[in-house]
Amino acid sequence: MTASREHLLGAARLALGTVLVIRTTALSNLLPIPLAHVNGPLYGWPTDTWPMAWADCVVPDGVERAAAIVRTVAAGCFLVGVRARLAGTIAGALGLLAMSQDPLGFIFTLYTLFLGTIVLANTDATSMLALRPDPPLDARSSLALVRIVVASIYVWAAIAKMHAEWLDGRVLLFLAEDRLLLSRPARLLVEHPWLRIGVAWSAVSAELGIGLGLLFGRTRLWAVGAALVMHGVFEVAARPDVMGLVMASLLVACAATPRVAR
Repeated sequence: MTASREHLLGAARLALGTVLVIRTTALSNLLPIPLAHVNGPLYGWPTDTWPMAWADCVVPDGVERAAAIVRTVAAGCFLVGVRARLAGTIAGALGLLAMSQDPLGFIFTLYTLFLGTIVLANTDATSMLALRPDPPLDARSSLALVRIVVASIYVWAAIAKMHAEWLDGRVLLFLAEDRLLLSRPARLLVEHPWLRIGVAWSAVSAELGIGLGLLFGRTRLWAVGAALVMHGVFEVAARPDVMGLVMASLLVACAATPRVAR
């Protein structure tokens, strides 16, 4: 197998692990992104709100605190590459547990972050650029797994937008009026209905094209480049949590070449 394939997986783990450590701790409060801030020292730290959970499976406060601490330690191990396969799986699973305790505050960025961590943890990403590399699995299957997962994120994002409220620009108008977009992009969208419609259709087309493009070798690098540009535009227009950083981390692995060593 080629070294580039392995090192790109390792680089993806380093990038995503960094985002994981920052976004799930009080370090995220230093970011100029209010949506990325956490309450308490760690994400998932219990609060005084009325307890709720997915399927009413509420866990005690003590368990929440312990899970948050274990998750943070595991995230650090995943980042530096110490038993990263096990650590990443634990960090991702406990992150999903924390999400389950706040069903009304579901954040797709965090869901993607935790899912991506579990996915990378079960690939050769943990066997490269690590302090204590895990035994290698298979680079070809590792890359295929990451590509399929990342492609599905874009395709489902496009499918979710295929409804009248999005396609006629109403959703973008609501986002602009609720000040969820930065001032200049919001003003342009409010003033120009044709621009809202164009942006809405462009987003659907781009996400669908990127998702499909990631699955084929001839279009993969173009899809990665288009995805990075799209997320850059999103950051300029809205600063949507750290979704751009999460997806950019996963796209690093998708950019690997499919060639094998002679």
